[in-house]
Amino acid sequence: MDAFRPPTLPGPVPVVYAEQIRQTCGGSQFAVVWAGFEPLPDDAAEDFRFTDAVPGPCQIVDEPLPPEFAAAFRDGVRRSLVEEGGGRLAFRVHVVLRDAVWHLVDSSEAAFRVVGGLAAREALRCLAEGREPRPVGVRPGVTRRWRMRAPDGEAAGAGRTARSGPSR
Repeated sequence: MDAFRPPTLPGPVPVVYAEQIRQTCGGSQFAVVWAGFEPLPDDAAEDFRFTDAVPGPCQIVDEPLPPEFAAAFRDGVRRSLVEEGGGRLAFRVHVVLRDAVWHLVDSSEAAFRVVGGLAAREALRCLAEGREPRPVGVRPGVTRRWRMRAPDGEAAGAGRTARSGPSR
């Protein structure tokens, strides 16, 4: 193994649920994601791979996830993995954005960067502690339910109740 390459992620974390839902008078943040973290094959040329596998239009807005939100999520994951690695990527990993919920007004790149970091830290904690992922960024006081969709767009379980929905 190249001394300058990070180690391969020790195992898969198939689905991590993360949300950033903040409603304020000044500017709301709304991002909900389901992401998977997989070890990269030993022969992979890169140390970090990202795949946007969100299945079609959003559950709220009948439009696909804007590419800048997927990129912000990717950047949040990568930034968190670099922080965990002390300035270098902590693990060689393939990150798959499996599904996302966003809102036309309340979603932002900043919110998707936050959930990227939350998801990455939770995946690493799961592997370190040998446990299943827990929802992250979730607050008590539920009012809305989101479900991850299968690649064909149908609900696939892994649901989580969110604290509140976007402003209307």
